[in-house]
Amino acid sequence: MNFGEPFSIDLSPIVNRMDYFGPMVNRAARIEGEAGEGRIAVSDAFIAQLYREQTPNAALPTEFDDLIRAKVLRKTILERPFELGPKGYRSLKGIRYPEYITVLSIKTTC
Repeated sequence: MNFGEPFSIDLSPIVNRMDYFGPMVNRAARIEGEAGEGRIAVSDAFIAQLYREQTPNAALPTEFDDLIRAKVLRKTILERPFELGPKGYRSLKGIRYPEYITVLSIKTTC
């Protein structure tokens, strides 16, 4: 998961749905590739947007640590049990600066 503005949005005449283009879409695809089977990879841009929505009057931290990441994600996921697996800064293909990746594993009960 990532957050940002796409460069452009077009309606695909073939599948009749929206196609998104631009660097944020490429970044999201690279972040997704870091997740692994059955997991969700999350960027700090996504966590920052959740933080803004959860605490609209608070100043955005200049840098997130794993405790802040966990608190923000816990408020979003609520009662679902999950584990955080920080991967740390990763160099992603075609992305200039390393991206901090947090991986979520949602626990399911049988």
